[in-house]
Amino acid sequence: MLSAAKNIWIAVLVYGSIVVGFLVNNWNVIIDGNRDTTSNHSLSTEYANPEDVTLGNKVILFWNAFFYDEDFRFGFGREPFVKYGCPVSRCETTSDKRVMREADAILIHTPLVENMPSRPRVHQTYVMVQVEPHMSNSDILLPAMTGYFNLTMTYRQDSDIVIHYAHRKRNIAFAELVDVDPGDRPKSVVWVVSHCETPSRRELYAEELKRFIDVDVYGDCGSLRCPKKNNTYCRAMYERTYRFYLSFENDICADYVSEKLYHPLRYKIVPIVYGGADYDNVAPPHSVINIVDFPNPKDLADYLRYLARNRTAYNEYFKWKRTGTWFDLNPRQRIADGMCRLCDILHDKNYEYRDYTNIRNWWVDGSCNQTAMDNMISNWKHRS
Repeated sequence: MLSAAKNIWIAVLVYGSIVVGFLVNNWNVIIDGNRDTTSNHSLSTEYANPEDVTLGNKVILFWNAFFYDEDFRFGFGREPFVKYGCPVSRCETTSDKRVMREADAILIHTPLVENMPSRPRVHQTYVMVQVEPHMSNSDILLPAMTGYFNLTMTYRQDSDIVIHYAHRKRNIAFAELVDVDPGDRPKSVVWVVSHCETPSRRELYAEELKRFIDVDVYGDCGSLRCPKKNNTYCRAMYERTYRFYLSFENDICADYVSEKLYHPLRYKIVPIVYGGADYDNVAPPHSVINIVDFPNPKDLADYLRYLARNRTAYNEYFKWKRTGTWFDLNPRQRIADGMCRLCDILHDKNYEYRDYTNIRNWWVDGSCNQTAMDNMISNWKHRS
């Protein structure tokens, strides 16, 4: 009987040592209970070392809606962190303000904020969330916000958490050997636009460009229409009909880029871009034509005509598609990237928070260029 008991204890000890060894060797998997190496989650951020990560769930409070979505286009509870394959998923979200004092982080979408919360705990994380330039939101950043936030989640590259408009993925199954004959497309340039007067003054460049090459304008600012409810049909029609697509941003703000870039990249049409982002960083290599690379609209038009006659040169703009890179424009995915990073930060005992003593200066001052088009016009008139 004693011998049998002894054998059982030996078996338990051996089994226990195996389990402990497994836990130690797989700590980066076990610590958060949800690390899937096949996940599509593709943040470039370095995540916290396992030994520097706290245990238990962190509570994240959505103080207000994100563009009228109460769940911030992410979801409530812990399940979304698991669903999106967050490397650290031990967080849960809520919009119940009764948990404010217990919340580890409070997310505030600044353009739509009302009744700013007080700060009952100095070690709480207050996160400013913004995905549009301040030029588009004249009422943001109230005086009460000065010295208020200690974390930022925006499209800006100098934010604590960067939210990209498109979620870039690679899958060899999406690789394409594109060979387009530009001569098969009957028209040159298409512009789909609904805001006719913008801070970027892009409309001035488009009008000048029309003097030298045909530009068809769809939407509220032109004479052509394609039903908005059938976007897939419209984009396919643009692809069949036009060689180039004007991707001009409303605002010329540092790092800002929108669907105006990423929608045409998903099709076999070359975007002509104007914006404040570094397109070498946000777009695939040799995938766009940037108007700032040309002295004036006439020179750009000459180059577009050259590409229309040169099949090889035109197809250089589609070579990147051979890599299998594609862009997921799901708005929930872009927020998921930010939420995954936030959960990691909240668990990182060594994370160094920045001091946003005057966040208005950081967010507003010098971040947008209201004279960019004036300078361009002055330069091309000077050269003519």
